[in-house]
Amino acid sequence: MYVRDDRPFAGQAPPAALFHYSRGSKGEHPERHLAGFTGWLQADAFAGCNR
Repeated sequence: MYVRDDRPFAGQAPPAALFHYSRGSKGEHPERHLAGFTGWLQADAFAGCNR
């Protein structure tokens, strides 16, 4: 699940949530999903997001 809400920081974009299913919990999945992403990412303690 990816969630965005920049309203508390005076962001102009509407809040959004995206559920992106992956078989398994390997780090390669978020790496592929987020390829090319720039910006801030806050994640839970999922080790697959460490890189």
